[in-house]
Amino acid sequence: MSARQVIGLRDTVLAIGVAAAAALAMGFALASASTPANFQSRVAALETRDQQARNLMRPSAAGSVYPADAICRGDPSVAAKGLRDNLAAFATQANLSLDILDARPETDAGSQGALAPVRLRFTVTGPYESVVMLLSALSRQRPDVFADGVDLTSKTSNVTLSFSGRAFCSV
Repeated sequence: MSARQVIGLRDTVLAIGVAAAAALAMGFALASASTPANFQSRVAALETRDQQARNLMRPSAAGSVYPADAICRGDPSVAAKGLRDNLAAFATQANLSLDILDARPETDAGSQGALAPVRLRFTVTGPYESVVMLLSALSRQRPDVFADGVDLTSKTSNVTLSFSGRAFCSV
């Protein structure tokens, strides 16, 4: 036989089988080495968190988060006038000095959503109890007023309340 013997079909199939078995064994070895510790428990924890997130994203059975009258329906300028008139009446009734009162619809060219914000800013001065009564009356106001900033400054016998917030109207 010469140095370059012809390899038979049986030897070729055997060589390919050994190479495939070695590749398969190496693949299993690398897969098991690359799997982190506690892999199954980590996957189970992720599935649990995923299910919790899906449950939180579902709409609540009780309906909307806010009551139906929390957001005004219709023209925001009418809501702004109502907020201004109600706040002036509350301040007069509580014997408070209304220094600044501004209630107007915000016009933001960038937002074309279904809600139109109505900006409310005011500053009142008077006795602490009267200011608390005003805030209590404001909390019962419809549409709901959401506070952006509230600053209560104590004077000698009075306090000054600076309030900035928004109400929302669907348009």
